[in-house]
Amino acid sequence: MPTHDLPLELWLEILSYLPRSTLHRMIGVNRILFELALDEKYEEIKFMADTTEMGYMFRQLEQSASIARRVKRLVIRPTFLPAMDIDYVENAVSSKLPAKANFLNCFRSSTVHIEEPFVAKKEDSTEEILRSGKRALKCCSNIQELTVVLHDHTLTSSFSSFLSSLWKADSIGPRLRKLHMHMTLSKFPIFLNPLINSPGHLRNLDAFSIDFAPSRFDVAFDYEQSKEAARDSYRALAPLRSFCWSLKQSLTAISISSHNTHDFATFLNDLPPHFPNLKKVELLAIFSLEAHQIAPLFRFLSDHSAQLEEVMIKPYPRQISFNHSDDSYAAWISDCVPNGFGTLVFPQLATFAVGLREHPKRHPDWSRWAGRNAKPVPNLSVMAPKLTRFIMNDLALSFERLSDILGTLAPGLEGIEFVATVLSPQLFDLLASKVPSVEMLAVEYKAISDFNITSQNQGSSAPGFLEAMRARRYPHWNLKLLRITTMSSCGQPHPNVWLMKNAAEAFSLEVQIDATYRCCCGDALRST
Repeated sequence: MPTHDLPLELWLEILSYLPRSTLHRMIGVNRILFELALDEKYEEIKFMADTTEMGYMFRQLEQSASIARRVKRLVIRPTFLPAMDIDYVENAVSSKLPAKANFLNCFRSSTVHIEEPFVAKKEDSTEEILRSGKRALKCCSNIQELTVVLHDHTLTSSFSSFLSSLWKADSIGPRLRKLHMHMTLSKFPIFLNPLINSPGHLRNLDAFSIDFAPSRFDVAFDYEQSKEAARDSYRALAPLRSFCWSLKQSLTAISISSHNTHDFATFLNDLPPHFPNLKKVELLAIFSLEAHQIAPLFRFLSDHSAQLEEVMIKPYPRQISFNHSDDSYAAWISDCVPNGFGTLVFPQLATFAVGLREHPKRHPDWSRWAGRNAKPVPNLSVMAPKLTRFIMNDLALSFERLSDILGTLAPGLEGIEFVATVLSPQLFDLLASKVPSVEMLAVEYKAISDFNITSQNQGSSAPGFLEAMRARRYPHWNLKLLRITTMSSCGQPHPNVWLMKNAAEAFSLEVQIDATYRCCCGDALRST
């Protein structure tokens, strides 16, 4: 007598405890696992190389509607394009860089000449793969997200044609909901001009992110070259401004990352005065308190403060760096300067992520910064009266600093994530008394103790902490999800399941434990 298969929900629960690679080994068990394995394999397509395998992938998408409909995300990062030379830079945005070119020519290595038959064969292979890609992507009816990474490479005519084909009415353009652009400045005009000419082909796009990637050609050695670089930047950003203006009615989320304060300020300064449906903003850039740099940022936030629901502002781009930008950001975010962040009011803001970070021990200003910035954030109950989630997971907070921050939060907070210098029972007492509405708590700790100590270097007492927690009960705190982590040697925090299970006993309701690994160590541990 045949037995019924397990329900989908139970299979998903089983798979959550296994490494991702296990799913592909179970593809023949039943139809459910077969479908899940194919979904996982084809959900994201990465077009990085002009290899035989990539050509085979495109042919699969073109010939099988069952496979093509599973594709949700496309990543284009062409490593096969030729390296960009000086001449390309000079012509990319109609700029003139004679001094820069002369300097860099000194370091240009001699050209290696390859046999012509090999070159012709390689070009034929690449062009065939690009033509196959054009046809294949037209079949991906459920694709919603596109990431394009273009750095210091020369965009060939065949590859530019491939990019332009994406925006045609019968390709992926009308289906996209999210667009991520990681590019050097010289690539924006080439990539965006076809979009500007046909803005209606992105009618469903509601979110985009921009990473202004650094280029090895971004070199200025004197004042004249700096002025020329600024003019080049303005010309290169013109298509991006036109692109934003064409989508101002539909965009709900914008993310901007920049290592260059001038490019960041120039871009913000020329954005449309108002995006009527904008709800989420992520700004990750090197900070400066100079008026011409901070004014566009303040104006942009002020223009949208009444409607924003989620804000993340950090003083470093996605390619993490550390410099005095953090000091400027600390002063700006804590309302120590005119036109600081604390002077704004966000009546609809629900999620706020603060980017304050630990200074390296070698940093000369750390001790003075820590002393003068006793309150690292402004009064959040005034600035964001409807805040439901607060995130500050890059700076370790002492008991006193955390108490100051919690005292500024408006009632109704549902989730909080932070780093504690010391995890102690008194810390839970503080949270229970000041934010009993919190349902999701995530704490990363530097040290653990059964009492409040002022430094993580004064000892650690996990048994004492657990013994003190067993004597505590929080009947009025309806916590639902708990995550306690500590930094691991891999550079990412790891969950401490033992601590979480014991701490969860102090709550009247059953608390769910978040023991997920947000690094590759989870798969390695499960496979042993």
